Amino acid sequence: MWYALRLRIIDNAITFFVDGQQIGTASKTSDGNFAGLFAYNCDVDFDDVRVRMAVNPAPTATIGAQQDCN
Repeated sequence: MWYALRLRIIDNAITFFVDGQQIGTASKTSDGNFAGLFAYNCDVDFDDVRVRMAVNPAPTATIGAQQDCN
């Protein structure tokens, strides 16, 4: 089973999303930048990991209108 994971850090606020649904929030106590991925007591594969600076509004991908192949 695949899940889309997202971790958003703005100032000291951390928000975690799974498949677009907010799962939890926390406050970070460090002044440094950090991000981590790990698994506990299970086997996982992480694929297509991207790290970028936050921008508002967040970039989105769009697909144009369907084209006929005739």
